[in-house]
Amino acid sequence: MKSIKLLLDFIKYHTFKKSENDFFLSLKTDDREELCSQADKNNLGNLIYFFNKNDIPEPWKSKFSASFRAASAMELRRSHELKSVLKLFRDSHIKAAPLKGACIAYKAYPHPALRLMCDSDILISENEVDTAWNLMVENGFTPTEEIGHHFHKPMLKSKLGNAYELHYHITKRKKNTDRFSADVLWDNCREGDILGQEVTFLAPEVTLLHCIEHGFRDNLAGGMKVLSDCSFIISGMKPDPEKLISKAEEMNVLKELTIFMNIIPGYFPEKYQIPASEEFDDIIKKCAWLLINSSDTQSLGATSTAFEREYKNVSFIGKIRFFKREIFKSPKLIAYRYKCSRNFPAIIPYYFKYWAENSSKFFRSSKVSKSNKQLNETGTNQKALREYLDFI
Repeated sequence: MKSIKLLLDFIKYHTFKKSENDFFLSLKTDDREELCSQADKNNLGNLIYFFNKNDIPEPWKSKFSASFRAASAMELRRSHELKSVLKLFRDSHIKAAPLKGACIAYKAYPHPALRLMCDSDILISENEVDTAWNLMVENGFTPTEEIGHHFHKPMLKSKLGNAYELHYHITKRKKNTDRFSADVLWDNCREGDILGQEVTFLAPEVTLLHCIEHGFRDNLAGGMKVLSDCSFIISGMKPDPEKLISKAEEMNVLKELTIFMNIIPGYFPEKYQIPASEEFDDIIKKCAWLLINSSDTQSLGATSTAFEREYKNVSFIGKIRFFKREIFKSPKLIAYRYKCSRNFPAIIPYYFKYWAENSSKFFRSSKVSKSNKQLNETGTNQKALREYLDFI
C-alpha cells in the first residue's frame, strides 16, 4: 500500500502541485525504488522518467529511458499521420473530433508519449461515418475486421501499422436514457488545434466524463492509467466544476462521477470534490480496491480472468455450468473477438478456436492467487462486480 500511495502522491504532485519542493527528490532512496517499481507495475514508468530522468536509480533509469524513447518514436510517427487524417476530414468538410488518447495525449499531458494508446479513436457524425471510413480506405488504410462494433466502424490500419476507429457514438445505447447521446456530444464541442491542425474536440467536461464512464464500463481494469488520465485532464484541460456536474446530470453519469471523485479521499482538488451519500460507501470501497489492485486483476471482464475467478477450485458440476455459459457466446461476440464474419458457417471454425483456447483451463486446479483471494474476500468477485456496477 505504501508504494501505491507514493505513486498517487507523485501523480498528484505533477497535476495538482501542493508543494514547491520536488516530490521525487524529497523521497528516501528506498522510497524511490518502491515508487519506480510500482510505476513499472502500472505501466507509468514514462511519467517518472519524463519528470525526473536524472534522478532515477538504476536499473529503472535504463528501463524507463528505453521505454520513453520507444514511445516517443512511435508517437512521432503516429502524430504526423493523425494530423494528416484530421486534415483529410477537415478538407473534406467531415465533422470529426479526436477521442480519448487521441485527444488527451496532446491536450492534457505535457508530452504525448506519456499517454500510450493502442489506436486512435475519432468521433464522426453518424450520417457521415460511412463517407469518412470509405475516404480513409481510398487513401490507403486497410480494414482489419469484417464487422464493426455497436458504436464504431470496423478498425482501419495504416501502412505504418497505426490503428484507427471511427466512432459515431461512444457508449452503449440504453433505453430510456440520453446517456452520451450523439446530439449532446456534438452540442458540447469546441474548436481548437491538435498538432497545429485545426480540429473540433469534446469540451473538457465531456472529455473527463467520457474517461470516467469508460473506466467503469471496463470495470476499472485500466486502474492507475484511468486515474492518471483524469488527473491530467483536470490539470491540463481545466474543466469547469459547475459545468462538470451539470453535464454529468444531463448525461446520466452523476453516480459514476460522484463515486470516482471519492475513490481516493482528498486526492482531487477541493473544487472538484463531490459529497457522497452513505449509499455509495460500499461501492466506493470496492472501486478503490479495484483501482489500486488493477495491475493484479487486469481485465476483470475478460474470459481468461473469469475462468481464474469462477472456474478454479469449484465443484465439477460448477465447472460444467460455467463451461456451458462460455460455450454459448453470441456470434457477434465471437466475430468481434476474432475479427471474422459472424455469419454461419464461416464463423464455426472460430467457435472451435475459442473453445480450444479456454478448454485447457477446464480441469486446472492450481491455487488461487493471493490477489484473487483478496478479491473474493472483499466481495469483488465477478458476480458482485456485475451487481454493483449494474446498480450504477
